[in-house]
Amino acid sequence: MKKVFFVLAAAVVLFACNQQPEAPEVLMAKFGAEFNPEGAISIEEVAKILAEKDSVELTFRANIVQTCAKMGCWMDVKMPDGSDMTVFMRDHAFFVPVSGMEGKPAIINGYAYRTEHSVEFLRHLAEDAGKSEEEIMAITEPQAALAFNAAGVIIEGIAQPEESAEGHDHHDHDHEGEGEHSH
Repeated sequence: MKKVFFVLAAAVVLFACNQQPEAPEVLMAKFGAEFNPEGAISIEEVAKILAEKDSVELTFRANIVQTCAKMGCWMDVKMPDGSDMTVFMRDHAFFVPVSGMEGKPAIINGYAYRTEHSVEFLRHLAEDAGKSEEEIMAITEPQAALAFNAAGVIIEGIAQPEESAEGHDHHDHDHEGEGEHSH
């Protein structure tokens, strides 16, 4: 009987030693349209492509700088030259979290384009970001910019939030040129 017990105990130990540890689950929250994140290009590649084109449809990876503090209807990502590119959630069909996303890696699918933001629009974005009245009023010149109309976003490192039933009343954007790029 001791022999059978020893053989069973040895089998259990060998089985346990041969098991690969499970890889930790990577949290990923998805917003908007489903898309395949495989083959996403770097933000550096986006900058190179947009140096030669005015607009392009693509999927890229970048770190989030900030999100719209009111509704999550836009977010900024850092470009290689240190500037920010604003990513708008296409047609306000979905929203990303309004806080805690700073520095989080994201995979973003949609349409990149060159645009010029008016003073009024830049002030609206500053207000959304929670800037002070002084900072908002200091915006006095339109700004040439790169922008992105996102069909879908995946944010790494966060759990999928519960769907929000909040509407988007009284907070609408007229993204200069966004409607033109609703591919």
